Amino acid sequence: LPVAGAGGIKHKDAEADGLASIRFPWCGGGLSSVLQYFSSRRLWLSVVSGEKTLLTCPWGGLSSSASAAFVVVGSPPYWKPGCLSFLHSWQVRRSHLPFAGQHPSPLVTTRTLAAPAGATASSGSEQGSVSINKKKKKRDPAAPKKPKNAYLFFCAETRPEIKASNPDATFGELQTLLGKAYRELTPEDKAPFDKLAEADKLRYGQELERYSPMASDDEAAKPRAKAEPKKRRGKGSTPASKKQKGEEQKPKSPKKKKVDHQRWTERTPLTRHWNAAAAEGEGSYTFTVVSWNVAGLRAFVKKQPDALKTLAEQYGADVICLQASFVAQDIHLDDPKLKLRDHFKEKIGDFEGSWSYSTKKKGYSGTAMFIRKWGKKGKKQSTMDSFMGQKADDDKSKIPPEVPTELLEPIKVETEFGSKAHDGEGRICIAEFPLFYLVNTYVPNSGQKLDRLKYRTEEWDTDFLHKMRSLEDDGKPVIWLGDLNVAFNEKDTWNEGAKHLPKSAGTTPEERASFDRQLGAGFVDAFRHLHPEGRGHYSYWSQRAGNRGPNKGLRLDYFICSQELFEDGSKVRVRDSYMLPDMEGSDHCPIVLEIEIKK
Repeated sequence: LPVAGAGGIKHKDAEADGLASIRFPWCGGGLSSVLQYFSSRRLWLSVVSGEKTLLTCPWGGLSSSASAAFVVVGSPPYWKPGCLSFLHSWQVRRSHLPFAGQHPSPLVTTRTLAAPAGATASSGSEQGSVSINKKKKKRDPAAPKKPKNAYLFFCAETRPEIKASNPDATFGELQTLLGKAYRELTPEDKAPFDKLAEADKLRYGQELERYSPMASDDEAAKPRAKAEPKKRRGKGSTPASKKQKGEEQKPKSPKKKKVDHQRWTERTPLTRHWNAAAAEGEGSYTFTVVSWNVAGLRAFVKKQPDALKTLAEQYGADVICLQASFVAQDIHLDDPKLKLRDHFKEKIGDFEGSWSYSTKKKGYSGTAMFIRKWGKKGKKQSTMDSFMGQKADDDKSKIPPEVPTELLEPIKVETEFGSKAHDGEGRICIAEFPLFYLVNTYVPNSGQKLDRLKYRTEEWDTDFLHKMRSLEDDGKPVIWLGDLNVAFNEKDTWNEGAKHLPKSAGTTPEERASFDRQLGAGFVDAFRHLHPEGRGHYSYWSQRAGNRGPNKGLRLDYFICSQELFEDGSKVRVRDSYMLPDMEGSDHCPIVLEIEIKK
C-alpha cells in the first residue's frame, strides 16, 4: 500500500521499480485521503505508461487496497506543475469520459516538462518530456467559409463611415452604434443586405457539396524538428550586425503626430434677409420653393405623413421639389395598398404633381415637383378644409393685386433631360414659369467605390451645365436645385481634412472641381452668397452613424441661381435661403429659397 512520506504520498516500491513519484502540495494522509480529496473536486485520475493504461479511476472510486502509482490530471488551482517530480519518463494526459456532463473544465496547456537527467523513455512515449495538451483540431483551409448574415454585411459596409465619424470611439462603442443604426433601418433599407446574405448562403451550400475533407492529422502530420530558442539579448545590447567597426547606430526618429481634421458641429446663427412683412411693404409676393431628398417616398409618408402639409401651410411653399422618391408609376404610385395618390390629394390637394420615374431600373432614383394651383381671383383653389369651415395656417390666402396670378403658375413642365445618355433614371423635372426656369435635379452619386465618378463629372456635369446655359439663352434666369451630391468646401463638411474624404463620394477633388466649373460659368450658390460666414448648416447626416444629433453632417443640397437673380433691377430676385434641420423623415432635411416677385 502507498505510505505517507514527507510532503506527500509516495508508492512504496516507486524507486525500486522505477515508477513515477507524485507529490502533492500538502502533507500526511494515506491513499484513501488522496482519493477523498480529489473525489470531492470531481477529478479524473489515470496512470499511463507508454501506450498502456495501468489504471483509470473516476472521482476516487478505487478500492484503497489497489497497488499503483497515481497520476492526477485536473484543472486549476488543483493541478500545479511546480508540485510534480518525475523519476521516469511518463506521459500525462486527460482521459475522455464515456458519458457527458460529468467532467470538470480541463486545464489545457501545451507546456512540456523535461524529465530529470538520467531517465530513460518508455516505448511509445515522447522522449524526455511530459506533455499535457489537448490538441485543437486544425481547420481545413480548403473548407468553405461559413455564410454571413445581413447584419454582418451591413457592418462591413458601414463600419468605415461610422469609424470616420467617431474617430475616438472604442471597439465596443462602435459595435453599439452599428447595432443601433441597423435597428433603425427600414425593411427597404435592409433589403440589399438580406439579398447579400441569401447569395452568400447559396454560395456556402454549393461549395459544401463540392468540398472533400482533408486527411486526418495522424495521416498527414510529419515530424518537425524543434526550433532552437532565440538567444535573449540583455537590455540595451546591440545586435552583432550593428557592432561592426565604423558603423554607427542610427538615432530613433520621433513619432509623427497624427494630422487631425476639423470638427465643426456648431450651428452659427443666421440673419434672415426677408419676411412676409417686407414683401407686403414692397407690394410684391414672396414665392417660396422647398427642396427635399426624402430617401424613399413610401417609407417617408409612413414616418412623417404630415410633413408635406406642414411645408405647404406653415412655411407657405409654392413649389415642393422631391428627390430620391424611389417610386415607379405602375408599381407604387397606383398601388391600391400604398394609396400614394390619395395621400397627396389629402395632404396637398391644392398642388399639381409632376413625376419623373426611372425606367432603366424600377423603384430607383426618381424626382417629383408639386406646384400650387391658383384660382382666377388671386386665391388658392379651395380645399376640403375650407368647405369644413377650418382655416388654414397659410398666410398666402390672398395675393396683392399688383402681382398677376399668371406669374405664379408654370407654362409647362418637362420630366426628361432630353439626352439618351441621361434619360431613364428619373433625375430631372423642369418647370418653365413666365419669369424664370425652375429645375429640380437629383445628381448621380459617384458610388461607394466611385465606380460612377467618371460618368458623373465628365458626362453628367458637363451636359447639365450645357442644358442650363441653353435655358438661359431663352432670355430667362434659371434656378436649379436639389440634391447635388457634393460638399463643396470646408464650410460644407463637419470633418474637413479627414483622410477618407478625398476617396468618398461627394467630397472627391474631381467632384469639387467639376462643381466649381459650374459655378464659374455664371451661377451662384444662393445660401453661401447670402450667408457667407454660416457654419454648421448641413442638409445631410448619416443615419447609420447616428450623426444627426451631434450635427456631424454635409451640405449636399443647394439652390444654384443665375447671376441676374441677385441684381437690384431684376423683376424676380432671390431674397433668402436656409435649412429646416428640425424637420425629420429622411437623412436629409428640407432647404428653402424665398424669391421676391415684384409687381
